[in-house]
Amino acid sequence: MTEQQIDLAKYVGQVMKPRPTLTGSKWADENFQLSAEYSAITGKWKTYPWQKELLDAMTDDISSIVIIKKPTRIGYSILLSIVIAYYIHQKPSNQFHYQPNDDEAKGYAEDTVEPMIRDNPTISKLVETDNNRGRTKKEKTLKKSYPAGHVEFLGAESDKNFNRRTGRVVSGDEVDAWKREAGNTGDKIVTMFRRTSDFWNRKNILGGKPIGEAYDSEKEIDEKTSILDTWFKKGTQEYLHIPCPKCDYMQKFEFEQLVWNKKKDANGKTIKHYTETAHFKCVECQEKIFDKDKRELFERCKWVAENPNAEKGIRSFSVWAMVSYSPNVTWSDIVKEFLAAKNSKLKLKAFTNEVLGRTWEEDYTKINIGDFEDRLELYDAQIPKDVLILSAGVDTQDDRLECEVVGWCKDERSYSIEYKIFHGDTTKPEVWKKLDNYLLKTFYHENGGMMKIYTVAIDTGGHSTQAVYNYCKPRFIRRVYAIKGAKAIDAPVAPRLASQISMKAGGKVPLFNIGVNMAKDVISSYLSTLTVGAGYMHFPHGKNYNVEYFKQLTAEVRDGDGRWSKIRARNEALDVRVYAYCSLFIANVDLEVMALNNKPMMFIQTQKKEKKRKKIDALDEY
Repeated sequence: MTEQQIDLAKYVGQVMKPRPTLTGSKWADENFQLSAEYSAITGKWKTYPWQKELLDAMTDDISSIVIIKKPTRIGYSILLSIVIAYYIHQKPSNQFHYQPNDDEAKGYAEDTVEPMIRDNPTISKLVETDNNRGRTKKEKTLKKSYPAGHVEFLGAESDKNFNRRTGRVVSGDEVDAWKREAGNTGDKIVTMFRRTSDFWNRKNILGGKPIGEAYDSEKEIDEKTSILDTWFKKGTQEYLHIPCPKCDYMQKFEFEQLVWNKKKDANGKTIKHYTETAHFKCVECQEKIFDKDKRELFERCKWVAENPNAEKGIRSFSVWAMVSYSPNVTWSDIVKEFLAAKNSKLKLKAFTNEVLGRTWEEDYTKINIGDFEDRLELYDAQIPKDVLILSAGVDTQDDRLECEVVGWCKDERSYSIEYKIFHGDTTKPEVWKKLDNYLLKTFYHENGGMMKIYTVAIDTGGHSTQAVYNYCKPRFIRRVYAIKGAKAIDAPVAPRLASQISMKAGGKVPLFNIGVNMAKDVISSYLSTLTVGAGYMHFPHGKNYNVEYFKQLTAEVRDGDGRWSKIRARNEALDVRVYAYCSLFIANVDLEVMALNNKPMMFIQTQKKEKKRKKIDALDEY
């Protein structure tokens, strides 16, 4: 054999040698090397704990679509490079990688991919370098061939780049900067996904910082709607949870929970910010958590899906700059960026997109972090001493039940006690069993006893109406009411009598048509009450009482005709508060008489032995 034939035989043997299939993160840790052209740290790659799930999702054979909504400066471009290298070495196949335009595609190929190939022997020995005669330098840069496939780097602005291409893997970067339509073929993302439709184990990856408005399922998608947010909400909607170093409680941290010391003048106005003190507080035990703790805590981090019943095969992740290990992106640095941006709409918009990794809402500036922080309280007990009665409102969605327990005092002053979300198919009994167990629980009252929920209102709207009927009917004796919003703008908060509705399972269930418009008038006026007194609403430091909660609570405005309508996609927090309020009227609760007699409802003195009550559990009838 000639020397060339021997070299060829060695090459073929190397290529055809079976390789053990590894997960993306394990392969990267064993094989990937970072290059100086695109990374401040060179040499052997080490997957950070929060990156592991992302890399594995981007390279497995289970998820066909992976969405990553992220800020700048967290290494997403490097993750894409690892994915490209992984599919060259582990699962050879055609790949197409899209940047917003041709120049950026060329820049990514030159500045990131070519150094990556050069510095990774595992890849460089597979990518062809000698058989490119007759091709221009640009062609060699934008298309890399290897045994059983090739990878092309393309600009998304050119419609022709989506034609006549078939591959197993397609990825897109900064997709919110793309032009929406692909010629006469319609939506560019859908057109891109069609490139992989022939493969059972196809992989479509979209990532970047979200730009534009949040996706609202009840509104038509237009040019202003973020592509990333649209696809993110179709997926599993996974957020990073990290443990408290003291009590180990796993929780999601958002920017609005980041607090720091401030110096105030005699009038209470902040005159100095001590950004070096920036920290989070555990929602369970109030332990302070600092930036210096994050590396250790991230070793035990976990991605938690808020939409676990998403369409099969679509995983979506949201991450923000708090995860960065860069010495220039500490939590203190993030606070400094916010303070420098908060008084400029343009700067705050950039901060929201590029640091928080969120879509921009024009009313975002109305949510002031200082007001949010000042409104939250630490109760001395689960139920503060002034609370006379507990009510609950339940909102029914296809994939979850959202419930808030509210404590009520004289003059309709209220305390938010707990906000819970029960995930599951609401046409099936399992999620209703979880709710039932919760509604039967007791809460510790500051006066030394225990208190139970007195009355509950459950929305019958949506696709789970019969399930709500089935749940409420046998629990009517427990004052668990099925409700529906009345159409009349001037309908009373609660009707005098219930309608009797026939059920598919037979029999009838009482249904109360509540005056949601009037109830929202009341809740809105109470929310704007800023001094403790009649109608004032107290909110606790705790799980689910975050900026998203307050956004939902203020998600509707009164139109010129007096009706309330949504200005944001989600309003569940407002709905459950309205239902909890209306349930008081359905149950004929008189707070003033209760206060006068000083007799809280469902209050159990712990010194006395509680009488056993027959538990109502009609789930078998469900």
